[in-house]
Amino acid sequence: MASVQAAIYGSEDCVLDAGLFREVIDYKVAEHQQRKKLAGELSAFVSYGGQPSRSN
Repeated sequence: MASVQAAIYGSEDCVLDAGLFREVIDYKVAEHQQRKKLAGELSAFVSYGGQPSRSN
């Protein structure tokens, strides 16, 4: 919901229309899919005994 509100306030006319709503939904779906992908990769890495590397 916060993403939709931010998109409305950031738009030129501050109006939610179908196009803006679809744009926000598409972005959030892609964000969720990326998060699931990264979580799966981390899970597979840890299950094989890997340790996350630390950068100094």
